[in-house]
Parts: sequence; C-alpha cells; structure tokens
Amino acid sequence: MIDSSINLIHLLLVSGILFCIGVYGVLINRSSYISVFISLQIIFISIILTLISFAVSESEVTVQLFAMFISIVMMVEFIVGIAILFIFYRGKQK
Repeated sequence: MIDSSINLIHLLLVSGILFCIGVYGVLINRSSYISVFISLQIIFISIILTLISFAVSESEVTVQLFAMFISIVMMVEFIVGIAILFIFYRGKQK
C-alpha cells in the first residue's frame, strides 16, 4: 500500500502537473522536434504514473505489469525517434 503521508490524491496531482507541462511543451515548441519528443515522453510518464498509482491503491499486479510494458515500449520508441532525427539532421548537413 501507499504510505499514509502520500495518498492517491497527491500522486494524481503530480501526474496532472506533469501532463500539463508536457502538453504545454508540445504546443509551444513545435519547431524543435527534440523538444516535442521530450514533451511527449513527459506526457507518457504522467500516464504511467496515473496507472501505477491506481494499481498500487487497488493492489493490482497486472496493471503494474502493463505500466512496465508501456514504459519499455515508450523507451524503445524514444530511442528510435532520436535515431531518426540524428539521421535526418546528418543528411541535412551534407
């Protein structure tokens, strides 16, 4: 269970703040692809934090495993996206 000093409301508040920061980053930094990728990662992290906080409050292991799977897919997607951007910028410089 979650410690009594940090309850579900606190975790959802942090998740909501992270989500707002990510949306703000996507809307403001549309010209920089790397900033958009980082903002999307912040949005995904807030979604995972929400899933994990509900899973811990309900003691559901399957939701925690699902959140772990989502985070692994998110990391692979980010690495592939950064690699594509590096290839794109390297091709522009030549």
